[in-house]
Amino acid sequence: MLTKEKAIKISVPYCLVSVARDSVYYFVLTFYFLYLSRVLNLPLSCLVPMLIFIKAVDIIKEPFIGLLIDSVGTNFKVNKFRLFVFLGALLNALITIAMFNEPHLNSDNLEIIYCALCFGLWIITFSFYDLSTWAVLTSFGKDNKIREVFASVSRISSLIGFSITILFFSTIFDTNDILPKIVQTIPEHNFNVSSFYVAAFLLLTSFIFSLCYSEKRVVRKKLSFAKAQKAFWGNDQLIITFAVTLLQQITLSVFVCSFGYFFLFLPKIPSDYEILLQVHIPWMITAFMSLVLYKDLVKATSRKIVFISSIIMPMTGFVLMFMINFFGVLTLPLIGTLVAISACGFALSLASTTVMTADCVDYGEFKFGIRIECMNFSIQTVSAKIGYLFILIITGLSFSFSDIFVKNVNLTNQMYSIYLCILIVCICSVAMLIVYVTYYKLHGSFFENILNAITYFSNNKTAAVKEKFNSVRYAIDEHCVIYKLKANTLDEVIQVLTDRLFEVKAIKSKHDLLKGINEKIAKNPAGIAHGIAIPHTRGNYVNRSSLAVATLKTPLNCGASDNKPCDLFFLIAVPDDGVSHINLLSNLSLMLSEPGFADKLRHSGSNEEITKRLISCERNLFN
Repeated sequence: MLTKEKAIKISVPYCLVSVARDSVYYFVLTFYFLYLSRVLNLPLSCLVPMLIFIKAVDIIKEPFIGLLIDSVGTNFKVNKFRLFVFLGALLNALITIAMFNEPHLNSDNLEIIYCALCFGLWIITFSFYDLSTWAVLTSFGKDNKIREVFASVSRISSLIGFSITILFFSTIFDTNDILPKIVQTIPEHNFNVSSFYVAAFLLLTSFIFSLCYSEKRVVRKKLSFAKAQKAFWGNDQLIITFAVTLLQQITLSVFVCSFGYFFLFLPKIPSDYEILLQVHIPWMITAFMSLVLYKDLVKATSRKIVFISSIIMPMTGFVLMFMINFFGVLTLPLIGTLVAISACGFALSLASTTVMTADCVDYGEFKFGIRIECMNFSIQTVSAKIGYLFILIITGLSFSFSDIFVKNVNLTNQMYSIYLCILIVCICSVAMLIVYVTYYKLHGSFFENILNAITYFSNNKTAAVKEKFNSVRYAIDEHCVIYKLKANTLDEVIQVLTDRLFEVKAIKSKHDLLKGINEKIAKNPAGIAHGIAIPHTRGNYVNRSSLAVATLKTPLNCGASDNKPCDLFFLIAVPDDGVSHINLLSNLSLMLSEPGFADKLRHSGSNEEITKRLISCERNLFN
């Protein structure tokens, strides 16, 4: 991990290489299809299936490229981010030039083979530095503020890269007012020169980044394919993040490709210049400012609130456009305003999912003991590419973003309706909310515990030190903390807490856990003293050391030595390894012996407050 000072110093080179990354990406995505179809005059009947097939392969190969990068970095003990950012950029720059400087072969078949080969190599080499520049975010530190800042920087850079490509290179190609007319007569020289520009920019920025980036070497175990697969597919929060990101990208793709439909309903169809001035520039500025303020918005509210709001905004903007148009009062400035609101939501949403993906790397290390940064970040690029492929298939759009500069496009002839688009946006947005709120848990106190555990074990390597580690922090999960539980019997309390442990996969079998606890209680009552009860068990039915906590609304008699009813419960479940049971029970006992601490837990106002008080007490005692 980098120190805070080094992370700040690397921010400018990182921003530059990120801008170059997206400049090349959008340049190829925007103009390569035009080059093949309008300059080389290759038949669409061959181009379309070829490019769809390559894009499908592009999606499948991403996790394997990520695994390759992670394996090289771990097994050969090299700085994988520095190596693959520069090497990937170098190869990709050369291939980009080759793509737009086709040697004019005599046969259409040979030209198609050449172009397919170039495009296939381009997507492979692009993935090397694309995944590396995203995954390097995790090396800038586990501090929430640093991660949020660099997620914003990366997304701002992506926005700048997109804007530079569309605005700057469109001026090279668009010498007249109407793009379709120019498309027929674009000089090949324009493509040649532009490819050299973006390639040189990419090489320069990647070289600067590689010179400036350095990372303290952390010795890790060799990464095998089997371990990586287990850590990838077994990371439940990564799968949740992938589902959310996929829905997000589909929503974004559908919105971007369909809001232009509303221009046709205006009394006078606006010119390209009017659309650029009143729609595109405002949404770019709004998105930029949203990303700049992302960290402050999170600080003022929370990541959870910011992300939920970011989901609601585009859906609201799109639905309002439809409703206002339905009543016949839609204007170009109003479209610009609603698109800007939607862009604000998308910008915050993209920054949030970038942070979520980075957090999943730490969660995977916490759960499996290995870090697969690039492989984990492949889910972000895969979801974006699936979203793009999805919109291509359902709409029959061209492979180019240059449609945003086409004037008087007859969108009514496209293979979709505005009703379908609104339906897709609403369904995906609601699904995102449900999945995120219900299943995503890497925020709040729970994730703080994970980062604390990772940081501690990273700084203290010996087994002896790890045995002294206070496992309360490791064992607690906010989902297993219940405030003011309503229960009439001890069995009911234990059953509820057992259910919670099973839901977070801390235990394998509820039946075996309950049997183990009841056997313990039969020998020694659950009640300790001072209104505290600690039912506990150990066995092979426990996946990891775990702790469930509950404060009761009505105290229950649990056989405590002082005969006081108990209203503060701690259910302990640990593997039968001979160490965890003693450590967790002894550490918890020391914490509860602190004067007034048990009463602080009783008087806490929420599940999260109880969890934070436990963490705070632990830090004061053991750190």
